Amino acid sequence: ATPPPPTTTTTYTTSTTTATTICNIIKGRLLVGHSVEHDLHLLGVRHPKEDIRDTSDLPFFRKRNGHRRKLKDLALENLGLSI
Repeated sequence: ATPPPPTTTTTYTTSTTTATTICNIIKGRLLVGHSVEHDLHLLGVRHPKEDIRDTSDLPFFRKRNGHRRKLKDLALENLGLSI
């Protein structure tokens, strides 16, 4: 016998709708995060550079050789959190 159809429905949004929503949320705001420009690029969203504070750019959070560190490693080392 065939199983019954699922009782819940899933709603999906397009990437354009998602990008527009994100743009509306962050417009005129200071955006703080780790490797933020990479995330914005993947989402297809632009934000003024002067309104971005990226922890991966701070020397305190970089490796000795100047390379960026993973947020996962920083969270474990500085906060004791496994993400």
